[in-house]
Amino acid sequence: MPIDAVVELPDGGFFSTVLRDVSATAAFIVTKRALGIGTVIALDLEVPAPTKTLAHSSHRVTATVVRRTDNGCGIAFVTPPRELVAAIVAAIA
Repeated sequence: MPIDAVVELPDGGFFSTVLRDVSATAAFIVTKRALGIGTVIALDLEVPAPTKTLAHSSHRVTATVVRRTDNGCGIAFVTPPRELVAAIVAAIA
């Protein structure tokens, strides 16, 4: 399930992207930007509602880059809020 996201970089820069392979604890960011392993980022996420409407819920979470590929990077959420975990679980169920 893709999730729209805005990524805030440590230097204050931002970029929009899509998350793939999302779970309650991790995701994959589609990007060509060179984010180094261990980089801490903040994400503003728009998680789709579990119904087939255009509804979504907004969440902010911190994450650490844990792996890098040519197409993007894997991230691990740092202490994701319960509301975000519940929204992700409901959306992917």
